[in-house]
Order: sequence, then C-alpha cells, then structure tokens
Amino acid sequence: MASHPDTRIGLLKANIPYFLNPFLRISVNVMRPLQFVTLSILNLIAALAKSYGHEILLLLLDTQVVPLCLHCILHGDQLIRKVATLILMKILMQEKGLKYCCALPARFLLVIQVLRQLVDTFTSEITCSQQLKYVVQCYLSLSRVAWVGGVYDTVRTNFPQQLIDNTFGNITRDDPEIPIMLHQLVLNLTRHPPQ
Repeated sequence: MASHPDTRIGLLKANIPYFLNPFLRISVNVMRPLQFVTLSILNLIAALAKSYGHEILLLLLDTQVVPLCLHCILHGDQLIRKVATLILMKILMQEKGLKYCCALPARFLLVIQVLRQLVDTFTSEITCSQQLKYVVQCYLSLSRVAWVGGVYDTVRTNFPQQLIDNTFGNITRDDPEIPIMLHQLVLNLTRHPPQ
C-alpha cells in the first residue's frame, strides 16, 4: 500500500506512521525480539519516502521520522540500519529534508555523529555496497550545505576518514558509482569557502 501512489498519501493523512512510531522508539533490549516488526515498519516508511512528493516529505518530517531513524541506525541490527539509512538518505536528498536536518545545530550534529558511528561499525562487519552508498549519499547531501551557517568545521571534524583511506576498497571496487561519489564528496569538503 505504501508503494502505490494512490494509497501512499492516504496512509500519511490517516497518520498511520504516528501509530507505528512507538515500535521505533523502543529500547535496545526490547528491539531484539521485535526486530521483524521494526524492520517491517521501516520498510513501510521507506516505501513512503521513495516518493519525492513535497507533501509526503512534510508529513514524514511531521511524524519525527528523522530522530526515529537515527535511533534505529544506532541500535538496530544490520538490516534495520540499512533501511533506516535509506530513509535518512531519501530525506536528505530533498531540499526541505536537508533544511530540516540542518535547521538546529544539535539536530545537524546528531545526524553527522550517527553517520560517523555507522561508518565505524562498517569496519567491524561485512558491509554491503548499497548501505555504503546510502551513507556516502547522506554525506554528499550534507556537504552541499557545509558552507551555510558555519557548519563546515562540524562536517569536516566528524567526517570518517575510512571513507577515503581505502578501508572499504573491497566494497567500492565492486560498485564504480561509489568512488565517483566519494571523489565529489572530497571535492565538496576540501574546496575553499566562498568569499
């Protein structure tokens, strides 16, 4: 239903995500037994987020989906983290979503820190190229606004060097799009600020 364009808006207007949010706010101890439920809810939200409709994005932001996804990225298993990162990426790729994540310094810092922690977990587990691509796209989106509002230092300070020091060379070798994205990201973060 969330994937179908005719029913997608209806789900959001009926505030269905509000009823599902408590399952995403659960503690780490409770999340383990309910992983399938959490993953199913995140898949529903991901199907909603895949639409680039302005109204859908605003309704998703209104349901506090960003902090919930960040919680799932920090505390979920690999599949939960992958879907939550996909949702965050889809939000950051849209101008309104990017503005939402950057509107408050604390929110922006939390997004950056959670992404960095996620990359740190990649070094201790086998990561799929798709999830790495989601993270790189999140950083690419955030790097577009790095010069706005003095957040450049925050982005650079919290940027995980593993993304550019060939730590994930075995993964990036299999997906030619990732090195291109990483190259653009490095360019975005190393250019001099506009005068």
